[in-house]
Amino acid sequence: MDLEYVCTDNYPEMMTVSLPVLMGFSLLVPAIVVALVRCRCENVSDETWQYLEDAMSFLYKGLKDEHKYWEAVNLIRKGMQAAVVTVLAPFGVETQLICMVCVVGASWLLQAMYHPYQL
Repeated sequence: MDLEYVCTDNYPEMMTVSLPVLMGFSLLVPAIVVALVRCRCENVSDETWQYLEDAMSFLYKGLKDEHKYWEAVNLIRKGMQAAVVTVLAPFGVETQLICMVCVVGASWLLQAMYHPYQL
């Protein structure tokens, strides 16, 4: 295994693929989840909706009722962590570490402020 391989030689080409995927994952997927949870679509039968609620309940089972959206917040955090690792790779490990500490610290602060989980 060659550990000296430099991955950032084609950085602009790499970003044209990875950045839209990261943005889609970290913004689009949570937006769809929140939209589906908030608007109980009129054209979906109660039977189908109950099946979907039962199947997806693992995402929000331990959350308080007013914080059912918190899984979307977790997806945004994970997307930001992936973005820090990939987008900031050319700037060095120190920059990645500082930004990762900021992302994790902000996530911890939000969780401490809102207390989304049931005890």
